[in-house]
Amino acid sequence: MEAYATTCDDDTEGLTEEEALNKNGLPKVGQGIDVFDQESNSWVAGKVLSFSEVSPGKMKYICSKNDFPGTVALVWPDETLAVDCGTKVSSQDHCSKDEDDEPLKEFKICFTSKETCEDDFKPDTGLPYGPKNDLVYGWSRDMSKNARSRKANDDPLKAEVILFPPDKKSTWCKIENPEVSCEPADWSIEVPPGKYSVSLTAGDADISATYAL
Repeated sequence: MEAYATTCDDDTEGLTEEEALNKNGLPKVGQGIDVFDQESNSWVAGKVLSFSEVSPGKMKYICSKNDFPGTVALVWPDETLAVDCGTKVSSQDHCSKDEDDEPLKEFKICFTSKETCEDDFKPDTGLPYGPKNDLVYGWSRDMSKNARSRKANDDPLKAEVILFPPDKKSTWCKIENPEVSCEPADWSIEVPPGKYSVSLTAGDADISATYAL
């Protein structure tokens, strides 16, 4: 079983976050921007805090006002509220990228009974959430007993699996079995703020079934 997440800001598939935004002329998180402060009725230096797609081709931006309280929300483009950095504000100190800003990363996790994975994937062996392999991820409870290694698939990423607990209404949970826990479990990973594209492979190579996520 495998899962990975990469940054994704619009429909420009295959491009990095910066390439995709630059292609569409859109500001990116952390970028300096000139915003209009309605309280002082003047243009001030700001910074992009976040954005989200509200409809195809329309992005909602939240921008800070560096030296003023509050934020500015707008659907880009809206030249009455925000314009490219340095257009309205004479000082352009806020236009340079913060050296501390780091690009959003790609995270690859394989769910396995082994201590290593193929192709730069980080192994998850079912341990509870916490620091491991230079990341912070894991399960809401110990799921290591549910890790399985299958021989029905030649792909090492798909031959390994961690079984989710059965539904409490299923036959498995109506029979007392110390090897089966029907308590719910979930999985999570700590990542920087941003919008991600998530790809997931689910299923058990030894069982033919239909799965839904």
